[in-house]
This record gives sequence, structure tokens and C-alpha cells, in this order.
Amino acid sequence: MPNFAGWIFDPERDILLVTERQEDIETATRYLAHIGFDKVKGYLCEGIEDWQNRGMLLGQSGIYTVDGLHEKRKEEDLFVLDVREKEEYAQGHIPGSANIYVGELEKRLAEVPSDRSVVSVCSTGNRSGLGASILARGAMPGSGHYRLQPITLDDVGRIVADAALLDESVTLDAAGPEVMTFEELVRAIAAATGQQARILHVPPWFALGLIRAVGWIMREVILSREELAGLMEELLVSHEPPRGTESVRIWLAGHGDQLGRRYAAELARR
Repeated sequence: MPNFAGWIFDPERDILLVTERQEDIETATRYLAHIGFDKVKGYLCEGIEDWQNRGMLLGQSGIYTVDGLHEKRKEEDLFVLDVREKEEYAQGHIPGSANIYVGELEKRLAEVPSDRSVVSVCSTGNRSGLGASILARGAMPGSGHYRLQPITLDDVGRIVADAALLDESVTLDAAGPEVMTFEELVRAIAAATGQQARILHVPPWFALGLIRAVGWIMREVILSREELAGLMEELLVSHEPPRGTESVRIWLAGHGDQLGRRYAAELARR
């Protein structure tokens, strides 16, 4: 871990450790402190095994044998990503594979296609596992091509205020004037905040497992299984004329510097 932490960790962010053994926590904390990462705020008490024993979801990237990968490439146009150093790659590599050193992968994710399955390889499995973790940070459920109609908070407030003046109970769709795909929305938010959209398409169950893991750490329900299903079934596309009038794209362009400055937990506000 010390060999790669400096490449992939943000020194300004808090760190939570997950280890196989509790006795490894002190060693990991000391190694990180030696290279300037001293914001270790906690750890998974009984390790990843306890997480699994409690019935929590585990994300799995999968492992191929040599023969298995060879056969899979006959069936699917895989993007084979060799995360070894350039010198190792030059000495011999899988034909057709691309080389991005794992320490540079975070900054070169734009070179990894988002429309193909990715298999990371190295010499022993350590660096390829790290590469898979980096790619999974930008995991998107399914194709990301399912549509929605995002709406601004100002438009929602106006719709609610107008409905409050009615003498009868009504059910109204709060939808904006634009229809876009989920991936387009993610990329628009990234562009507005000056960030690179690092997206890797993964099976919905895998994305949901990652989301639940983050939610457990944040003590928050970020996205439920039912919400994800509704999103992918395009239930966020209204069949009525849009009541929202403000473009979310334009709103994002004008408020990008205000986004992502702090996290407001929904459960904490209740």
C-alpha cells in the first residue's frame, strides 16, 4: 500500500481503513503517516470478514484465469488494461492490450472506454486489483442511457406553492423541460464543477453494492434498490407537459462553483 497511496489518495480527505486483520490497522496507519497521510479517522472493526458475516453486500470485480480470459476475448470485445510499468509492458504483454501504469490511471481514465468491459492485468494481481478499484470509483449502473427529467429546486418550490393554493388534492409530476440520459446528467455535473467524468459501466447489482457500502460509512441511504430500478425503468420521465421551466444544464453552468462543497445527510435532517 505505501508504494501506491501517494499516487491515488487525496491528502485532504479523511481515510477509513478496511483490512483482513485488525492487527494490520496500526501498521497501515503508521505507513500512511510516514508519507504524509495522517487523516485516518476510523476502520472497520472486525475486518471485511465481519462485514460479510453480517450479511452486508460485497462488491466483486471477478477474476479470470489465463484460459478463461482467452476464451472470453473470443466472445466479447474486452478492453484489456495492463497496469504494469512501461518497461514491464515492453518486455512482453497480451496482444491488443493497452498500457496505463496503475499510478497514473486516476489521471488517465479518459483513455479507458466507457462502452466496453474492462479487464485489468499485471504480474501478480496486486496492481490489477488496485486498478479495478480505481475504475470502480466511477461505476455507473448499466448503460447509463436511461432517461430522466431533472428539475431545479426553484421550479419545485414554485410547483408546490401553486399546488398549495388549489382547493383539491392533486398528484403532479415535477419534471424539468429537458430530457437527458443519466450519463449525460453525470457528465454535466462533472463539467460544471470542473471535474473529469470518470465513468465505468458495471452491472446494477455491483453498483448497488458499492453504493450501500458508501452509505454504511456515511450513515445514509444514498440509493435504494427500488429507486435504482425506477431510475433504470425511466420512471423519472414524465408523460405530462413539463411544469419546470428552468434548464438544469444552464443552472449547473451558473452554479458549478457552489456544488459539492459540503455533504448534507438526508437522514441527519430528519
